[in-house]
Amino acid sequence: MKLRIEDVVERCNRTFVHIGGDFVLIEDSPIQCPFLRIGSWQGAWVALYLRKLQFGQFTDDRQVRDRQKYVPFGATEIITEALRAGILDACVLVCDGAGTVITTDPEIVQGIGGRMSGLVYTTPRQSVIRRLHDEGAIVVDPVKASINPVQGAKRASEIYRRIAVTTTANSSIEELENLPGVVTFVVHTTGITPEQASYAKKSDIVWGCASKYVRKVVGRNAVLQLGVGIPVFVLSEKGLSVIQPQITTLSHETGTLLDQNREAILLGSPHVIYHRRTFQGTSLTIEKAVLPVLRHAGPHPLL
Repeated sequence: MKLRIEDVVERCNRTFVHIGGDFVLIEDSPIQCPFLRIGSWQGAWVALYLRKLQFGQFTDDRQVRDRQKYVPFGATEIITEALRAGILDACVLVCDGAGTVITTDPEIVQGIGGRMSGLVYTTPRQSVIRRLHDEGAIVVDPVKASINPVQGAKRASEIYRRIAVTTTANSSIEELENLPGVVTFVVHTTGITPEQASYAKKSDIVWGCASKYVRKVVGRNAVLQLGVGIPVFVLSEKGLSVIQPQITTLSHETGTLLDQNREAILLGSPHVIYHRRTFQGTSLTIEKAVLPVLRHAGPHPLL
């Protein structure tokens, strides 16, 4: 039997090829991530296998619908609540076995992206594509399952007005930003170059991951930061609008304060929203800050 590469995926900056049902390490990394509890390639390998066993990722039985949230400031969690609130009409994201996908369904967004990160390449799995189609999603390239956010955004803009698009830090951000109604979410930034960070700076929301250049280049240009261990930087009015529903869901009080401070934030008074630990427990807090606000307990080393 001839083996073929089915997927290429990165986990904590470690690159794996999915071939013959196994994950083969092709590039290691020194990154230690206390949040994901991964500090070696073996830990990353186990994490991929657990996703395969628990959620069917990288298989014909891949889960495509989910109601559970996994992190407070995740891209899919933010998109899910913005869709429910009517701030967004649709989302463009990637799915193993299907490539670029367009959906309006919050549970499909969470099902596809809630446990997916770092997908670099995938091949079509017809059962996954068929189930997405049956759920009302659009698979942009069902023949090759290509990953092309710009193509997905253009296709989505023919149908919808307000669209979230997840992408990596590259020159296509400029093209995406010129499409009306598109909100760009830049994800998977560990190891990007200063040039890539300069492209990310032109987007609406950027995840810091373990990137030193996102923190240096993007962070100082942000109007708002979410979290301090793995920071998320909001850079535009569109970004503020999109995060509002998720913040309000996490804490109605903090959501109200964010709304009340919106004008000041946009006029040059940066704020940070983070979970503060006290003797009474953990509470979501918003306060003025000089960005970026960083914490030593995050992933290290930064690349």
